[in-house]
Amino acid sequence: MMAGTAAKKISIGAIVRFAYRSVFGRIALILDIGWMPLLPLLAALILPGLLAPARGGADGLEIGPIDFAVALVVMLSLSAFAVRWHQALLVGDPRRLPAAAFFRAWLRFVAYMIAIYVAIAAILVAAMAALSQMSLGETALALVELAAILLGIAIGLAVLRFGLLFPAAAAGKPLGPIEAWRLMRGNAWRLAVASFATALPATFVTGLVTGIVIVITLPRGVEIGMAPPFGFVILAGLLEAAADIVLVALGASLLAACYREIVARRDVNGTANP
Repeated sequence: MMAGTAAKKISIGAIVRFAYRSVFGRIALILDIGWMPLLPLLAALILPGLLAPARGGADGLEIGPIDFAVALVVMLSLSAFAVRWHQALLVGDPRRLPAAAFFRAWLRFVAYMIAIYVAIAAILVAAMAALSQMSLGETALALVELAAILLGIAIGLAVLRFGLLFPAAAAGKPLGPIEAWRLMRGNAWRLAVASFATALPATFVTGLVTGIVIVITLPRGVEIGMAPPFGFVILAGLLEAAADIVLVALGASLLAACYREIVARRDVNGTANP
């Protein structure tokens, strides 16, 4: 963005409509371009429940190496799908792009995600370390809880402020963190509202469907810590994978819409035409 140029303001309603049209208007495209990352995602969500149903301890809350491995595979699979979905919206059919274009974007995606996770973890560790040294009463504890909520909101908005890094990487025109931050000036909260408005209906529907399926298919008498039937594990994994893919597609569509409004139009009116 040139010095003195006003920041482009995105329309919340417009990008939400774009996200829903992009995903549900061509739902078959998800399988066409996402079947490859979908396979390891399904394996990560289903196989541990089939091969190691007793993991997690009696209360089901313990986290072990298998859970970390599952989280890693899920992150890599969903980020790979996000790259292909971004490219489908911003560049063209990702199946016709050179493999190098995908892998360069994917590596950037993963690097950005790791950097964000590390930064958030460092903030949380520092906050927990500070709290562990304090003796708090009820009033002070309530204030700390309020501060934690505000800190979480601030961190979320800061992450969204860097959101243009991802579609720019997928489009093959990577931005620097400072430039991505500057271009999103005044739009992080708009993207946050759009994300909430987009994800809430989809999350509600998928949660409702999952709940109905659990009630219908899970046998009576199954308690926490007991191994569920294989059929239930497979069905639950399929539902979770479908929900994850749809939510990632919606989120990627929102970011792609922001990129088109803020960066692509700037380039068209400026020196470079994407």
